[in-house]
Amino acid sequence: MQGSESGTGERDREDKKHVEGKRFMDLLLQAREELKVEKLFGKEYWGSDGMWAYEIDQKEEEATFWQIADQHPLLRNWLGRVRDEVRKAGIMNAEDGFVRIGGERQI
Repeated sequence: MQGSESGTGERDREDKKHVEGKRFMDLLLQAREELKVEKLFGKEYWGSDGMWAYEIDQKEEEATFWQIADQHPLLRNWLGRVRDEVRKAGIMNAEDGFVRIGGERQI
């Protein structure tokens, strides 16, 4: 009986890995679709004059490239989603909130 329970536990773990893998693949496909260049630079986010059409929290008189990019609604959404997934997976550095791979800060 013990061997049967052990096999069931392993099968459950494999099923969970499969479900998680599929979920991550679905997220990846969704990200690829939503983060296409034509969507990032769509009329919804940019005016015909080339200026952004979303709110920017500026610290200086003129917004910098990084402020504009950092506050783009699609990028903001996906960075938040990636951080949430990284936290769920337990690989987020609790001290500074960044992922570290090989000791180097990633996101």
